[in-house]
Amino acid sequence: LGERFLDNRRGAENKEDIHTIVWLFPAQKDDREMFAQVGKFYPNFMQLCYFRNKILWVYSQSRALKKDLKQLSDRVQKTVDNLGSRVLQSPLNLEDLQQDLTSTLTIFSIYATRLSYLEEYRYTIEVNANNYQKRLERFQQIDPESDLEFLRDFQDYTFEKYLPQVVSDYNSLSAGLKLLDNAIKTIEGIIEIE
Repeated sequence: LGERFLDNRRGAENKEDIHTIVWLFPAQKDDREMFAQVGKFYPNFMQLCYFRNKILWVYSQSRALKKDLKQLSDRVQKTVDNLGSRVLQSPLNLEDLQQDLTSTLTIFSIYATRLSYLEEYRYTIEVNANNYQKRLERFQQIDPESDLEFLRDFQDYTFEKYLPQVVSDYNSLSAGLKLLDNAIKTIEGIIEIE
């Protein structure tokens, strides 16, 4: 159980997030005792796997979203870089500037929406990581003798890698909104002056 579970802890990049749970019992245990014990733990295992899968899925979604936001940011940067040369053109082409404004406003809307999704992903990972942690604590209460260290590794990895990465991405990509806002104001100002 432990090795397969740990191999998948970094499964956000992995297309397969398979959980395999192998439960070993002493040979002298009665079938009814085994079923009773499994029945006691099974709902907790299911919830634990649910929180784990949700964390992995949301993290993988955040990677795709980050890539999209970077592409949008690059498009805006090109518009901003070309703005100086457009302003220096004589005569100034207002149609091109209006097209740039329309394009930048559209990108602003898309960018802001996707950035809010990234923030939502952060909260989703945080909530599910906390739920995962609480579920592990419940396991420990049910059976203080159980060795849950391999399950804690995923929890630690989530708090050390997944959550800080999404927070960092959100913080760094938020700067793109300021760039977009400045580009819109600049283009609007130039059009107004003309």
